[in-house]
Amino acid sequence: QSAQALQIMELFKKLNQEEGITIIQVTHSEVNAQYGTRILHLLDGVVKEDIKTTV
Repeated sequence: QSAQALQIMELFKKLNQEEGITIIQVTHSEVNAQYGTRILHLLDGVVKEDIKTTV
């Protein structure tokens, strides 16, 4: 994970928490996924897991 990528993820987090902006991210990175408040795992286009988190 580059320093720039971490800065972007922190910016997304701040925008969501302070401005109420919804961010939809599609990623293969478990590190980036952990920034979300909801994580959907898909397999062959089908939701296999729906996890709500606290960030």
